[in-house]
Amino acid sequence: MKLIDELINMLNGLTEEQLLKVKSYILTRLNLQAPDNQVGITIYRCPECHSTHIIKFGKKNGKQRYFCKDCHKLFMPTTKTIAYKSKYGIKTWSNYVTSMLAGMSCRDAASVCGISHKTAFYWRHKIMGSLKEVLDGKLSLKGIIEADETFFPVSYKGNHKLSKDFVMPRKAHHRGKQNTKRGISSEQVCVSCMVDQNNGMQAEIAGLGRIKFSQLEHLNKVETGAILVTDKALAYRRYASKFGFDLVQLKAGKEYKRGMYSLGHINAFHSGLKRFLRPFNGVSTKHLPNYLNWHIWLLKTAFMMFDARGANMLDTAVQHQFTITQEKIHRKEALPIAA
Repeated sequence: MKLIDELINMLNGLTEEQLLKVKSYILTRLNLQAPDNQVGITIYRCPECHSTHIIKFGKKNGKQRYFCKDCHKLFMPTTKTIAYKSKYGIKTWSNYVTSMLAGMSCRDAASVCGISHKTAFYWRHKIMGSLKEVLDGKLSLKGIIEADETFFPVSYKGNHKLSKDFVMPRKAHHRGKQNTKRGISSEQVCVSCMVDQNNGMQAEIAGLGRIKFSQLEHLNKVETGAILVTDKALAYRRYASKFGFDLVQLKAGKEYKRGMYSLGHINAFHSGLKRFLRPFNGVSTKHLPNYLNWHIWLLKTAFMMFDARGANMLDTAVQHQFTITQEKIHRKEALPIAA
């Protein structure tokens, strides 16, 4: 017991990244798997009222049920998670996560996991959506922060032409066709990106065309006392002035470094993001936020071994309370701009 107490005291002094490494090691050593007929989730609190006064209340279809003594609700381990009412067990979900990490397409993943192509598509966006919720809750940028934007063509892929709620605002751009306007324009989605020196990353859709102050203000996740390193965009001057950040602006294409300040990390982040999205052959703009957060999660877990990485992704996605239906996935706004 003395050794366990000493280990707990040591763990309390570790950073979040160091704790993730410890978790990766433990998962690899244990190599635990839940039974195939149920999702292995440990219940600590009620998903309705978040009370910890819960008791086991029999089983249904081989799955444990629970009863909350405070709100008197019955619930299952998967209630209010992406696996709620799923007829597939943890082994199928685990295989699917492995296929995602291996970079398989939805069709290939569906074939490997024994599910339909549509189910593979919905699972991908349910998992990515839950990762976004977790990342947003932990996102906080501090210290020296490099900030810049990158741009993607507006894509209305996934908004069906027979939909009653969507009207195509322009002629369709066939694959390989260029935008009609040169340079940065309203035909391009602006993705605001920031990276700090503590493995903090942010990539979110800001709007169409050039970045605006109101969009930076809406997406603000920067802590007080930060130093922003940007290009000469005017929006960053107003942004830094309002929130009291120190600002270092470099001339894009001419001034690559000024003392200890540069835009090298943010440029590398942009290059990696473009490489990551290229195999998907054009991501729909309405689903782009999910892919941005998937890329950030992959970067944050890059130090993990493959098996432990998959276990961490499954653990994050399935145990996190997050509900999204197929209807909600289809009805996402065609242009999810911030402001």
